[in-house]
Amino acid sequence: MCSDDRSIQPSQKEDYHGLEWPYSSFISLYTHTSLPVIRFFFSFKPGLRIAIVLVYLAIIAMLSLLPAYDLPTIPLFTGADKIIHFCMYCGLSFLFCWGASVSPRHVRSLLFILAGSFLWGALMEVLQRAMHLGRSFEVADMVANFAGAAAGLLVYRFFERKKRKETG
Repeated sequence: MCSDDRSIQPSQKEDYHGLEWPYSSFISLYTHTSLPVIRFFFSFKPGLRIAIVLVYLAIIAMLSLLPAYDLPTIPLFTGADKIIHFCMYCGLSFLFCWGASVSPRHVRSLLFILAGSFLWGALMEVLQRAMHLGRSFEVADMVANFAGAAAGLLVYRFFERKKRKETG
């Protein structure tokens, strides 16, 4: 889908919250193309959702408990592992919510998922220390896990609300 200034008449230019045309076309493209993806993602059957969550949980466990010498040595910036922790646990809490089909309004379920995600991360840190395979227990990793899990809940609430708004 290609659009430039010549193919759209001035009357067709939409205004999205005060943004001028070049930005509004991007926003329009985002909102019109993301809805089918959201609908598809939320159409998965409960059994498949749970299977995906369990596979993701196993992947986190595997990556967290691999011996240090089995991990690739990729030179990254200082603190990059905290971003990785954040992203992994953002995905985990999002998938927990999605797998359990939690209503964004059901705060108790969301807090339970946040606590479960945090406890899983804490367990991984404790096991890293107990296994003595070159991995270490770091409180900063647990903070990144918690922050990622909280962000995952917010992302889930955003997409769930968007889906509900579209389906009425």
